[in-house]
Amino acid sequence: MHTETLVRGWSDLQPNSIRAYTSALRKALQVIDAPWQSHAGLRSPVKGSPRNVVVPDDDTEAMLATAPPWLAFAILLSRDAALRTGTVVRLTRQHINGQYIRAPTKRGARTNVPLTPRLALMIDAALAHATADDEPLVYALGMPRRWKAQSPTRTQHERAAETYRRSIRQLRQRLGLTDGWTPHDLRRTAARALYNNTGDLRDVQQLLAHRNLPQSLWYLQDAFHELRPESLTTPT
Repeated sequence: MHTETLVRGWSDLQPNSIRAYTSALRKALQVIDAPWQSHAGLRSPVKGSPRNVVVPDDDTEAMLATAPPWLAFAILLSRDAALRTGTVVRLTRQHINGQYIRAPTKRGARTNVPLTPRLALMIDAALAHATADDEPLVYALGMPRRWKAQSPTRTQHERAAETYRRSIRQLRQRLGLTDGWTPHDLRRTAARALYNNTGDLRDVQQLLAHRNLPQSLWYLQDAFHELRPESLTTPT
C-alpha cells in the first residue's frame, strides 16, 4: 500500500469530502499498524467528527499568570505533558521518576513523559507540600476538595476532574478569553504543536500513549492539509 496515494491531492478536497476521506485513511492506518488484520475485521470510526480546538498560546499564558498554584500545575500537565484530565487529578509522588512522569495509560501501562523546565519547578513545589505518597499532587498545591454543587455519589477523582474543568471555565470567562475550550483541548494543542515541530505522527502517538496511529490522527484532523506521507510509514 502506497501512503503517498492516500494523501495526494488532500488540499484540493472540499469540506464535505474531508470526513469520508478521513475514514478511509483511518482504516488504511489500521492496516499499516496491524498488517495481519483482514480488511473485513477493521472497525469504522466510532466518532462522528473531531473537536478541532487548539488553545492559543496567549490564552494559556494568561491563565498561568493568574491561576492559583494547583490550577497552573494542572494546566501545565495538560499542555506541556499532554496528560488526560483524569490522569492530571490522579498524579501522585509515585508517578514521578526524576525528570519524567510515569503516566498511566487507559490500557493499564505506563508511559514516560519528559518534564519541561517550568513543569519541573511545579513538580518540585508539589512534592514539597505533599503529605503522603498517594496524595494527588493537585491537592498538595491547594485544589479544593469539593464544590458544593457536586454530587456526593461521585468518586474523589471524578469530583477532582469536575473541579478542574469548572475552574478552567470560570477563569477563562473571568479573563475574557476564547470561549469553548476545555482541559482536554490543551492535550490536543500539545499534540498539534509536537507534530508541527517534528512532522512525525509516531512522535505524537508516543506522547499521547495511543495504541495505534488512527487514535493519534484523530487529534490532528485540523492539520490534514499539512500531513506528510513519510509520517505515515511503518518504521523499519
